[in-house]
Amino acid sequence: MEDVAGVEVEPVTSGSTITINVFDEGKKSVSTKGFTGAALIAIGAGRKTVTLAPSGENALKGEANPDCGGATITLTTAEGKSGQAKFKK
Repeated sequence: MEDVAGVEVEPVTSGSTITINVFDEGKKSVSTKGFTGAALIAIGAGRKTVTLAPSGENALKGEANPDCGGATITLTTAEGKSGQAKFKK
């Protein structure tokens, strides 16, 4: 997990779906209502931006190419805090 905008995020990929699970420092789920996010996906020599939208209680989801090599996640909380983190597949 990585700290982004004052919350802990855990990226999970399944097929073409990117899920970002969001927790507090105590590893308790944080509601993603009002959150916005994006993932800048590395695909070979190119890049693609994927919108991450709230899904369920504590997740943001988006659809991307399953062959991505990694991503930079940008997140803005409901309180307006923002941050980013890089993840490798």
